[in-house]
Amino acid sequence: MKLIFGLAVVAAALMLAGTAAADQTYNDSTGETANSADISTVAVSNNPTAGTITFAVTTNMPTMETNAEIDILVDSDSNASTGGNGFDHVFGLDTGGWFFATWNGSTFADDANVNDLQVTYVNGVLTITMAAADLGSPTAFNFAVVSFRGPDPNNPVTDQAPDSGVWTYQMTQPAPTPPPTPTPTPTPSPAKVVSVGASFAPAAPVHGKTFRVTGFTVDLSTGIETKATGLKCTATLGGKHLAGTGTGGCTFHLKATAKGKRLVVKVTGKYKTATVAKTYSFKVK
Repeated sequence: MKLIFGLAVVAAALMLAGTAAADQTYNDSTGETANSADISTVAVSNNPTAGTITFAVTTNMPTMETNAEIDILVDSDSNASTGGNGFDHVFGLDTGGWFFATWNGSTFADDANVNDLQVTYVNGVLTITMAAADLGSPTAFNFAVVSFRGPDPNNPVTDQAPDSGVWTYQMTQPAPTPPPTPTPTPTPSPAKVVSVGASFAPAAPVHGKTFRVTGFTVDLSTGIETKATGLKCTATLGGKHLAGTGTGGCTFHLKATAKGKRLVVKVTGKYKTATVAKTYSFKVK
């Protein structure tokens, strides 16, 4: 593992080389060093739903060679004064497999909590997918990539991307949770007429006296009682029409001869646009 050398290569230049949005491809110059595992592009993306980050490093080295290694160095807190030379995590791949190390305050140590990375190297492209939590779930981070190649482990041919400084990647954040759909307020059903009732004075007709309808109320399905409007009355006495007087014809004058006869009174009114009516039958006292 050429980790220490890789850190030395990038430690001298930590000026930002630009900030990018998610699903970003970073281009590096090529041909700087002959015989290097020349890095041309680094593509970075993240999946906020799955909570993962993916790096895809493209080189001119078709297969991972015995004397080669590629390291991805991550400054997850975007603070060059913390970590090892500014970096908090390092991923590396050689023919022996991959490693993931985290700065512990004094050195980089293998991170035993990271064991589910997905790593491939196909046709010169190193692809690694890891959990964002492995990097501390940052909202943005700086990073650099270094390749090593050659038979002398103490003097390998290297390529650094970017050529100076670091790249910055901005994580895509999950879409905000939409507010709950408010439960629509049910439209109250229109009030219906449940019953109607008239009031009389006196309570029962008496011969030789005046008998009057004094009111007409409407009981609604909402439990409310209201008055009917437009009150009108018709009546028969002993089967014959009896004319009423006063408002709506609702006052009836009963002669002395009305005693024992049947008085039928029909009361009619209005509730809004509906007509309401009720018929009452009395025996004149």
